Amino acid sequence: MAKQSQSGVKLVEKTLRERIFESAKPKSKVIEFFGQKVELRQPSTKRVLELRRLDVDNPGQAAAEMVINYVYIPGTKDLVFESTDIDLILGMPFGEDMSRMNQAIAELTNINVEQEGKN
Repeated sequence: MAKQSQSGVKLVEKTLRERIFESAKPKSKVIEFFGQKVELRQPSTKRVLELRRLDVDNPGQAAAEMVINYVYIPGTKDLVFESTDIDLILGMPFGEDMSRMNQAIAELTNINVEQEGKN
């Protein structure tokens, strides 16, 4: 959409659509996880929907995949875990650290992980 300024110069006004896509940046949160600082990053809408479908059949695998695919070394593009870590993650004790991870996931996705697992 183009407008003209008082001096006759064409001004380009961003469309609402452009402004929305430019502002839609993923959020992140740094938490302590088993004594280590990790950064959890917000997944795309597509990925959340895929994980929710998986959650119906296997909620543990969905939660572990969230940890594998969205937990980073803070401030880098490096993931902490690999896909081969799924059984190790599922074997970790469920206590304060896993609760902290679930809370961070809930804040970034607006999904209550513990409630989703019960449905």
